[in-house]
Amino acid sequence: MTKKITGLEELELDEQLSEEAKSIVVLAFRNGPIEDVHAGKECPTCAGNSEYSHITQEEMKRIMKRAVDKVYALLWIRDHNPDVFRHVVNAGNAFTTGWDAPEHRRETIDSWCVQRSFFQAAEGQIRRK
Repeated sequence: MTKKITGLEELELDEQLSEEAKSIVVLAFRNGPIEDVHAGKECPTCAGNSEYSHITQEEMKRIMKRAVDKVYALLWIRDHNPDVFRHVVNAGNAFTTGWDAPEHRRETIDSWCVQRSFFQAAEGQIRRK
């Protein structure tokens, strides 16, 4: 079943991709370093003030490293053992029942497609390093 998502232009939401996206996010981030950052009390002085960093560089590095490792594992399973991937996604979705569906906007997809040459150039620069 697909639902209409309202953005600048309506697109059909792919429910399977929505489930996979939410499951990948919960499996990549939940119960990892982000929980350590989230577990403390809000700073009464700077809470909600975007002028101040609320995560150290080292915390951000740990969060992103774990997410990359988990997403890599999930994508590997998807490509090399798809029957297991469906079970993993279903298990991950047990933690996302109250989450919103992704905002599926034409502007994001079009923007990335238009910026293809930028991404290709960036990819070339990275490979040369």
